[in-house]
Amino acid sequence: MHVVGKPDDPNHYDGIMPPSITGDQLSKKIYSTSKKGTLLFVTLPPYISSGQVINISEPGLYYFDGNLWQPVPKQDRKIEYQTILVFDRNTSNPLTASSQWSAPVNIWDNKDTYDTSTKFYSLGTKKFGGLEGAISFRKIDGIINIKFLVSRMADATPVSEDIVMDISDICKEIGYFPTDVAWIHPENSTTLTPVFLQNNAIHFPAATLNIINSNTVGEAKGYSTWTKPHL
Repeated sequence: MHVVGKPDDPNHYDGIMPPSITGDQLSKKIYSTSKKGTLLFVTLPPYISSGQVINISEPGLYYFDGNLWQPVPKQDRKIEYQTILVFDRNTSNPLTASSQWSAPVNIWDNKDTYDTSTKFYSLGTKKFGGLEGAISFRKIDGIINIKFLVSRMADATPVSEDIVMDISDICKEIGYFPTDVAWIHPENSTTLTPVFLQNNAIHFPAATLNIINSNTVGEAKGYSTWTKPHL
């Protein structure tokens, strides 16, 4: 079928509108393989996603692949997934998710930047030298940028042993299984000291913790074969 439009006529609305149907209405129909390639606009997802409509989760264009109704692919904006781990020096609470993933937003209001979805975790550091601040894990496609901004009170008790912070939940969620080293340093200083990311944990040597008293920064880069976290 060839449809001829009238592009020079401002009073003629060019285009083709496929039949509209709700997901519940479509779920009552059984399409055979002879209907492969059929195109529909689904106005509402079905109340129960099963059978041939199992992949209909939102309004939009769908095509029949001979077995199931499939969404017509869209050119989606890429999303930066940002996990922020916040330290609480007043507790010894284990790693805990303190939010869900936020809806992606364009933080910079610029069409050439990524949309960003953010999730927060907290970890009590009372037994980890009272460390404060946060570590962010920013995932774009297969690259994960890790940034440190941490500090300790000037009168914090010195640490005598290395500490290990279990961040398994974060690693498993974003597909990051680290074997990396971050080099951190006090702001306005070039003295570097290591922090190790390995075995789904952050390893702070005692010597590193004991030099932290003001804002200390650093970063590392990791990789993941996952395109997005397990949301």
